[in-house]
Amino acid sequence: MASKHYLKSDRLGDVLAAIQAMGSNEKFRQDCEGWTRIILGPQAREDPIEDPINDQTDEQTDDQTNEQTEEQTDDQTDDQTVTKEQTNHWKDVFDEHPEFFRRARISGKGKERYSLIWRRALPIEHMKTGEKVLLRYYRGLPPSDKKNYWRPKLSEGAVQTLMAIAIEMHTHALEEKHWWHRWISPVSSFLGASAGAAGATVAALYHEQLGQLLLSHGPG
Repeated sequence: MASKHYLKSDRLGDVLAAIQAMGSNEKFRQDCEGWTRIILGPQAREDPIEDPINDQTDEQTDDQTNEQTEEQTDDQTDDQTVTKEQTNHWKDVFDEHPEFFRRARISGKGKERYSLIWRRALPIEHMKTGEKVLLRYYRGLPPSDKKNYWRPKLSEGAVQTLMAIAIEMHTHALEEKHWWHRWISPVSSFLGASAGAAGATVAALYHEQLGQLLLSHGPG
């Protein structure tokens, strides 16, 4: 369940940072190392996309894999050094929050790429003209033309909506963790009242039995 991961230290802040970076960066998809560089430090380059767009995953046929591998480029994000620990940290964030982030493996690359689900669902469009095209049309373009297409950045409103959802899920996770606090007062009151009632009942029975005993042993 994704909500339990919001209880980890600084997790909400990490999710919010990832949403902002992945929603507004020029590149809609990166491997974990690439996103770690982008989230943790300034970008040194402004290339539009890291890989040609490819929505197919590991279920591709060998022919499709070979064809797409020949068309792909290997454009790095920047020269900023990140540690394996940092990269693994953000991989955990992406993997543990599938409500926002989608993982896919690019054919021939071997590395897993991550993107925002919302942005990944946007139609492919020309970067300058804004002309929207179908995925099958995009796949038929030569590699040199593919670099002119992307999945556009999310609007500020869309980013804010995703952040609000993350905050709400974090709040819900905290409420679930402390659900038993809401029952302490009423349960304590109930137990106290029950104990009082039980004590009164016992006392009444005692006096009743005592009275009967005295009557049975009265003057005679």
